[in-house]
Amino acid sequence: IKRVIEAAKTFNLPEENVVVDILAQEFIIDGQSGVRNPLGMGGKRLEVVIYIVTCKRSFAVNIKRAVEKEGYSYARLVPIPVALSDLLIKPGEKDMGSVLIDIGGFETTAVIYIDNKIANMFTVPLGAEHLTRDLSIGLRIAPEEAEELKLSYGCVHKSVLEEKEIEVMGVGGRSERKVSTERVFDILEARMEEIYRMILVNMNKNGFGGYLAGGVVLTGGGANINGAVELAEDVFNLNTKIGTLEGIEWISGFDDDPSYHASIAIASYVMRHRMESDSILEMGRYRGFFRGVGEWFKGLFSLGD
Repeated sequence: IKRVIEAAKTFNLPEENVVVDILAQEFIIDGQSGVRNPLGMGGKRLEVVIYIVTCKRSFAVNIKRAVEKEGYSYARLVPIPVALSDLLIKPGEKDMGSVLIDIGGFETTAVIYIDNKIANMFTVPLGAEHLTRDLSIGLRIAPEEAEELKLSYGCVHKSVLEEKEIEVMGVGGRSERKVSTERVFDILEARMEEIYRMILVNMNKNGFGGYLAGGVVLTGGGANINGAVELAEDVFNLNTKIGTLEGIEWISGFDDDPSYHASIAIASYVMRHRMESDSILEMGRYRGFFRGVGEWFKGLFSLGD
């Protein structure tokens, strides 16, 4: 199995790109496709279908320099959308067809799974910070106040709007004034809907719209905004939920905040691949490591309280 995957890695790549990861999608034994795990099966010819995740070489170099500048050693890049999907999307949902949407600060990434394989992965150049900027410009308030307003009173779906008047401080020490939560909603909903519709256009253009019975899974800090699920259901016409961490025994007793999902997914992804690459798994050693990482994460979360 390892040899056929290694053989599949012999391909030409543009000079400006580097490989982040190579994912085995399915195996083919003697012409029979759809084999997920060929271990223990018989046959004369084994083939593999792979999905290659790449990034710009300049991006990889800059990340490496930034990590080493802080005194840490650089190990590898991690495809965060894939790592998140492994934690947040159940195998049955991947089989039925599902899409994970990671709403970050300045961009939003979508990963589409069909038949338990990655069908597509793409990024749109808009994220939660753009909602904050829109509020800042639209209401003429400081970015810091716009962020607080978004988190405290913001929503992106009419069904969860609580109409009231709230006081905001004008830019440059100008006197306080009142704005309605409906005005805040109008600004935020427009941008969030734009993000969702950009993803929908890509999905439909590639013919995936009708194959996602497993629904939509939201993650990232932008998923925290009130009404994100309801708006997604309206736009995609699919069942939608915020992803939750399950089976993570090495972290307990913390609020399952989508803002932290990526960090936890990276740690889990790296350790899982390290364990898979070892010829003999020293499980006691890994359990101790996971406990240590879990305590570190819990300490990190408590600092943000």
